[in-house]
Amino acid sequence: MKRICTAALALVTAGLLTACSATPGPAQSAGSSLSASPPVSDPSLYEAEISPDTADGYRQLNELGQTIYRRIVYAAEALNPSAVVLPAETVMADIDGAFNAVMADRPELFWLQKSLKMITDQGEVRIYLEYSVSSQEELAQMQAELDEAVNEALATLPEGTDEFNRELLLHDWVVRRVEYDSEAAADQTGEYPQAYTAYGALVEKKAVCEGYARAMQLLLRRAGMECRLISGKAGGDEHMWNLVTVDGAVYHLDATWDGSFKTEGSQDISHLYFNLTDEEIGATHSDFSSPGCVTGDNNYFVRMGRLFDSYDDNTKAAIVSAMAMNAMNGESMLELRFSSAEAAQAAYGSMIEQNEVFSLLEQANSSLEAPLLDSTQVSYGTVDENLHVITILLQFAHAQ
Repeated sequence: MKRICTAALALVTAGLLTACSATPGPAQSAGSSLSASPPVSDPSLYEAEISPDTADGYRQLNELGQTIYRRIVYAAEALNPSAVVLPAETVMADIDGAFNAVMADRPELFWLQKSLKMITDQGEVRIYLEYSVSSQEELAQMQAELDEAVNEALATLPEGTDEFNRELLLHDWVVRRVEYDSEAAADQTGEYPQAYTAYGALVEKKAVCEGYARAMQLLLRRAGMECRLISGKAGGDEHMWNLVTVDGAVYHLDATWDGSFKTEGSQDISHLYFNLTDEEIGATHSDFSSPGCVTGDNNYFVRMGRLFDSYDDNTKAAIVSAMAMNAMNGESMLELRFSSAEAAQAAYGSMIEQNEVFSLLEQANSSLEAPLLDSTQVSYGTVDENLHVITILLQFAHAQ
């Protein structure tokens, strides 16, 4: 019986990521003719109530910054086109800090654009926000669509699911649902504003890295978990991903780089960037402030029992069990991580170069009630040089 090993070129995703606008960036301001300004609202009427427990950026602002933050949120939620009046001592740096904190804290404000207009006149400071929607009716329709998508995602969480599995289920749901929007990433005209939002990811199902990150932030917070944004560079481009708190420890999560792969008859996803430490993600991501991610207890490979120190009989038995589990779950992609490059190369040499993978597949089939896996052919990826992961694409017996 012929046994076939083929390299799965579709496994390489990082190189597909083009420039991704990763940070809200400083609020963009512009001058304006005072005679053309809309009427000023009463500032006492528009300050939102903010819970510091769910607003990390808000907590870090001083009293003036928090006042500006509350007024921006109120105006945005009301879709207010009129001036937002700020305290007279406000300078542009205060507005930048508050506006960027709002953008970082509140992924649900998907219609709030990343630019604003500032006017000062006789000691009064006003700003005008910009929106990607033109009416309350349009906003209500889009909000209903987003709520529906969020509820659909949260419905995948069984009652009593622990934090790790809540994160895993929502991560997998997002990565399977969302397609990376290369056109939006390459665009310099602002034609694709929703690609950078949770709405673009969850409703339109296309987004750049920022949209992925905001979608994960929104869903995990709705699931009762702490999640925030972090920005830097990856693959030489501006990039955004998440910091997630699981069982009290903080981890890096990059749903964008955990790409979705369409294989014959199925769609599978990677977990290479699921709950990494600063050091681990630092191999591919740079220019970010270290948030103190140092523990690997809730790394995907650790929790799933797929991290190995060597390629020995115990490792082989664990791989057989992992293959059987994948088969029962209908998942083609099997990722195996090793603690060193040497261990990964040894496993790759035995499994792939010496064809031992076929014996492991036969053992996995023997452990099942019926043989689900094709033990005569398999696709594979080369060893990931940063995380020492071997990727194998299993074939199912019914596909023969």
